[in-house]
Amino acid sequence: MQLQLAEKKEQVTRLETAIRELEVVQREFIQHQNDIKNPELSTKTWNGQLSNAFNEIRDDISLTFKDISQLQLTDSINRIENKVNTLHYEIGSLQDNISREISRIEAEKRKRD
Repeated sequence: MQLQLAEKKEQVTRLETAIRELEVVQREFIQHQNDIKNPELSTKTWNGQLSNAFNEIRDDISLTFKDISQLQLTDSINRIENKVNTLHYEIGSLQDNISREISRIEAEKRKRD
């Protein structure tokens, strides 16, 4: 049981590190989302079929950035947080089992003495 407890605590540590790293990536995505629209191109600077195609690509990239930063990363972070919560519950359960087992062993020792 002690080994299981240590493994679950290690999993929590790794997952919490992953959450922090994903949150950094998410902030970077949000910060750089506006960079997609730079430089601003108007009809005076660029015009025509290539300009329209380029702006469509920019819009697609912007939507993809938004999807990744707001939906996919948020969903991933939430799923990892749920796993961390599950592991905390399992850790508590293991600690309770260990405490009960220690109490049982101590009670048996007292009976023998």
